[in-house]
Amino acid sequence: MITKRGGLLTVLIIVFISASALLLFLESPGLQLLLGVIAVLTLIFGIVVFHHSVWTSARKLEEKIEHLLAKAHDIPLEFLKKEYKILYGHYLKMPLDKKKDHYLKLMQLRKKIEELIQKGKEFETKLTDSVSGTVKEIQEKTTELEKHYKRLPAEHQKKYAQHMIQLKDQVGKGRV
Repeated sequence: MITKRGGLLTVLIIVFISASALLLFLESPGLQLLLGVIAVLTLIFGIVVFHHSVWTSARKLEEKIEHLLAKAHDIPLEFLKKEYKILYGHYLKMPLDKKKDHYLKLMQLRKKIEELIQKGKEFETKLTDSVSGTVKEIQEKTTELEKHYKRLPAEHQKKYAQHMIQLKDQVGKGRV
């Protein structure tokens, strides 16, 4: 963001101020025209760089957060965590007035990730608990576990699919 382009912006500001100051003190019309053109070009280029570093990056950040929120159930959890860290780093570099616009969405993404982690942990707990008890209790726990499994995000389902198949197979054969 601005910190990466800060050096460029600083140079552009110095060139603009220098060209403007020299424009006022020099009497040669050719040099005045040249300095005027340089001042206008550096001003335009500075505005473009500033716009790109502040407003464009803020818009991209919001679009990325919304995309991740919409697809959170289909994206691997590790990828979500990694993207959240990157987005949070960008968020920290934003100007204060832009931060307030993105805070709620970023926290929604964080809560979504926490919910996904919690669902995975709950399922793992139920999975380990499902093999203890009488045969009837195990069958009931397996039925509840299947319902919970169907509510899991696609990535968690992929992760635990083999466990579910093995559990159903063992329950079906009465080996639990």
